[in-house]
Amino acid sequence: MNALVQTRDAAFDAAAYVIQADLMDQIKFQWYVEMYGEGFGYENHIRWDEPLDLTGSGADPSYYGNGFAQPAPSANDDWIWKIPQAEIDANPNLTEADQN
Repeated sequence: MNALVQTRDAAFDAAAYVIQADLMDQIKFQWYVEMYGEGFGYENHIRWDEPLDLTGSGADPSYYGNGFAQPAPSANDDWIWKIPQAEIDANPNLTEADQN
């Protein structure tokens, strides 16, 4: 991580993060710095089992409805992409039991 981050910040020292949780927070932060705006946020919330909360982001809650704040994926099935009902209806090999 030093090689990557020191190109932007010569004073950065990954050795300062000796606690695993602090290091993981720094890795996530650096990931977001590198990949900002690339559209991977959804997958990261699932990968890291993190809730979504846009409070304080400047986003307007009226545009997001129920998506403005969501519990972590492990506690919320709304993160799972469902098989469209039309696909289940059209395929005799799929049943409701196959739904994610």
